[in-house]
Formats: sequence, structure tokens, C-alpha cells
Amino acid sequence: MKNYEIEEKKSKIPMYAIIFIAYFFVNFHRYAGGISAPVLIEELHFTPNQIGWFGAIFTYCYAFANLPAGLLIDKFGSRKIIGFLYIGAAIGTLFLGMGTDFISIIIGRGLIAIGIAPVFVAACKVIAEWEDPKHFSTMTGYLMAFGRAGGIIAATPLVLLMAAIGWRNTYFIIALISFLIGIGSFILIRDKKSNSNETKKTKTSNPFKGFGTLVKQYQFWLVVVFMMTITSTAVNIFSNWGGVLLSQGMGYTSETTANVLLFAALASVFGAIISGQVVKKTSARFATMFGGCVLMLGAGTIGFFAPYLTLPIIYLVFILMGFVEFFTISTGFSLLRTIVTEKYVGTAIGTANFMMWGVGASIVAQLWGTWISDDYALGGFQTALIFHFIILVIGLIAIAFVKEKPIQAMLED
Repeated sequence: MKNYEIEEKKSKIPMYAIIFIAYFFVNFHRYAGGISAPVLIEELHFTPNQIGWFGAIFTYCYAFANLPAGLLIDKFGSRKIIGFLYIGAAIGTLFLGMGTDFISIIIGRGLIAIGIAPVFVAACKVIAEWEDPKHFSTMTGYLMAFGRAGGIIAATPLVLLMAAIGWRNTYFIIALISFLIGIGSFILIRDKKSNSNETKKTKTSNPFKGFGTLVKQYQFWLVVVFMMTITSTAVNIFSNWGGVLLSQGMGYTSETTANVLLFAALASVFGAIISGQVVKKTSARFATMFGGCVLMLGAGTIGFFAPYLTLPIIYLVFILMGFVEFFTISTGFSLLRTIVTEKYVGTAIGTANFMMWGVGASIVAQLWGTWISDDYALGGFQTALIFHFIILVIGLIAIAFVKEKPIQAMLED
């Protein structure tokens, strides 16, 4: 390895460190809402409807912030967007920690979601600019694994911290950390390689024109359809309804429910870590379809056979679905990177994220609420999971028609 390559590799370490830490807290905030909700009920006397909005406002703000974030990242770079918005997330966290009523809590939660929304898109943009395409899947896999760890910390460790110092002081500490991440992003992130003619070309690209070209490409929408089915399934099983399914629908104790979800979360970290290696040895499309098939079979197993499943089978199914949760999302974004040119990675991933969260996860979460009865009977959960089995079949059909090569119109733009 040449000297300049060694220096470049060393210089990327602090940049990736701040990006990985930023994404760690994205997932922390995503899962922390479920831990914070009981506290809001006890201390501020939130109603079920208010708790519903506490969760919904995060999902909707996160989703809708992704679309402009992708365009802005391609236009102004990851450094400025992460830096400014993460400071905004710090203000939102502080606002939430100081909140004394429903409106202030909702505003704080919404500001957090908007502030952290662009982090994954910006991280993918940085990786696309600084790494060869063949390393993109490996780096995004590591990123998602590290981020998933943030979700694990937002469980028992967060409960213990809140119990020790109080929920408000906990959010004040997170606000300070978020502010430091924002400042660190300004200092440590560099948007483009400094030695290539491609830099000049990237600076003059117009993401709004690229967005217009992108949305006309059926290949892009085939990937998005698949990613919507994967995200809606994973989010509703692991973030929204999994614990209720196991405890209320299937009658397991809270301890057993927590253990099942913990093992699934640990499996998801491992799946994200190896996703890049699987892509290298096979292909992004093959790896993506493999993950989708496993998730489809897992959802179908519970959907069709839930009353007959023993606890060991439940553990096995949840661990397998957990393994492919971030594995499939990571490889799906790798496939998206394959068909989209570097200069429009932010626009493509931002648009995809908007569809995945704003349309896929959010709307399907509302459907679950209509299928599940007030007594949380198992039949309602089965209906929801059979629905996911069906849409995953549709998603797999869509991804089968994706051509694993750059979209010609994006190359010409």
C-alpha cells in the first residue's frame, strides 16, 4: 500500500467514527420511544391516543424529512446537513426533556426525528464517495450493525439509566451528546475526495434534475417496492407489535418476550455485519432475495401456524427473521447503489427511505391496528402476518426483475 493510501485510510477513521456514532443514536431514538412511553403515562398522564401520537409523530417526521434530505445532501454535502440537523435534534431532545405537556413533548419528538432523519442517507453518500462500489455493501453492513446496537442500548440499559437519574436528566445527557455529534460532524466529515476530476463533476450536478430522472426509472421503483415490503414487515414485527404479539397474542411472560426479542436483535447485528461479505461472494440481488425469502417464510410460519408453534420454534423463527432484518435492508441498499450513480446516491436513498417509512411502515402500522381486536386475540395477529407474507411475495417478484447494472439514464444525466 502506497504512503498516500495509508494516510487516506487513517484520515477516514475519525470521519467514519463520528458518522457511526451519529447513526448509533438514530436507532437509539427510534427504539427509546417505547421505553419512554410508560414514563409519560405515569408522570404526565398521557392517554392511549396521546401515546399513539407520540410514536406516530416520530415515524411521519422521520419519513417526510428523508425526501428533501436526500436532495440537500447531494446538493450541499453530508457534513453541513448532518451538522446542522443533529444540532436541531439536540434542541429537540432538550425540549422533550423539559416538556411538561403533550404539545411540548410532541414538538420535541418531532424535532428529534427531523434532526436524525438524514444520517443514514448522508452516511451512505460519504461511503459512496470514499469507497469503491464493491466495498459499499460491507461498510453499510457495519454501519447498520453498529446502529442496531443503539437500539439494544435503548432497552434495558436505558431503563436502568432512567431509574438511576430520572428520565429528564437522561434526555438532557442525550441532548448534550447530540450537540457534540453535530459539532463533530462539522469538524470531521469531508464530503468528497480531494484529488479527482470527479469532484468537479459532482459539484455541478443538479439533484433536482437527477430526482426527475430517477422517478422515471422502473428499475428504481422495483427496488423500492421490495424495500417497502421488507421495512414494513421488520418494523411492525420488531419495533411496533412483536412484544404485543408474544405477550398478549401468544400468552408468553414478559421475561420470555424480552428474551425472544433480545435474541432477534442480537441476530440482526450479526446479519448486518456479514451482509457485505455475502454480497461480495454472490451478488447484491441474490443476497437481497435470500433475505426476503427468509423473512417471508418467517412471517408465513407465524401467520399460518401460530397456535401450533412451540417456544423453541418461536425462538428459531424470530432469530432467523432478526438475522435477515438488517441483512436484507443493507443488501437492498447495496443493490440500489449498484443501479444508481454516485452523485445521486443521496437522492435515491432519501427517496427510497421516504417510501419505506412514510408509505410502507406507517400505513401498514395503521392496518395492524384495525386487524387486531381489543382483546388482542391471536387471530388478528395472524391476519397481519399473512398480509406480510403476501406482500413479501410481491416484493420478491419485483426484485427478480431488477438488472444489476447502472441505469443508463442516470449515467447520461
